[in-house]
Amino acid sequence: MGELDDKTALVTGASSGIGLAIARRFAAEGAPVDLVVLRGGGALMQLGEPLSGKHFLFQG
Repeated sequence: MGELDDKTALVTGASSGIGLAIARRFAAEGAPVDLVVLRGGGALMQLGEPLSGKHFLFQG
């Protein structure tokens, strides 16, 4: 069990860089992750290592 099992994370700028790293860490700690991406969401969907657990992608 991770530290964030009973929490939900909302991560903006999740398609790359720091936002993506934060989303991966939260998912690894057990949190469902909601990802907000303004552009570049296609790159996120083609990750070699997808996020584990439950997550949702909001693309604008």
